[in-house]
Amino acid sequence: MRNKIWMTIRENERWTEPEIVSFSKDDQWMYDNPFITADGGKMFFTSTRSGSVSSEKENIWYVERTSSGWSEPKPVSSEINAMMLHWSISVSKAGTLYWAGRGQDGYGRDDIYFSRLVNGVYSKPVNIGPEINSQDGETCPYIAPDESYIIFSRLGDSGVKFCMSYRDKNGKWLPAVLINNELQGVSPKISPDGKYFFFNGGGIYWMPAGFIEELRPNK
Repeated sequence: MRNKIWMTIRENERWTEPEIVSFSKDDQWMYDNPFITADGGKMFFTSTRSGSVSSEKENIWYVERTSSGWSEPKPVSSEINAMMLHWSISVSKAGTLYWAGRGQDGYGRDDIYFSRLVNGVYSKPVNIGPEINSQDGETCPYIAPDESYIIFSRLGDSGVKFCMSYRDKNGKWLPAVLINNELQGVSPKISPDGKYFFFNGGGIYWMPAGFIEELRPNK
């Protein structure tokens, strides 16, 4: 079976049996990388389903929450989906879309890009810049809901390490810093209450997210 998006519901302090979400059941297409927005109103994901730039590669799609479940999927703008790669989507409260991709303006391997939502349409992808992207390659961004910081994985000779960057008072990204030299993995996520850090390190792990404030400049 091709990659699918699964769901489970917390009921009576127990998780229900996992099942494939409704729009992902067609085995003709691949579905991957789900990200639900902070308000729970939209889910973004990648898929090879037809109807976007090309079904020969993955593209970014989204669904909206309805009274009966999720809506039919819609692709984001063709300017975004024309890129060769989209990986590990993250979306801010303002709707700004972040992902790891490959473009002609890249600094190394995969770079982190973003696109702002303007009048309901996602604008041309923008490379986030050299404060975050490097020759090593960056992937799996997690953007804070207010876009005050970003956490991501950097691919280096010593492994895949977690880094983060903060915005200064003028809204500019500061040079990225290493979170923990011993910590390695991908797919970083922060819990909705901001207290816990989840990641994939050969399994799903979690830890307190106190480092967010500890590393914040001028604290």
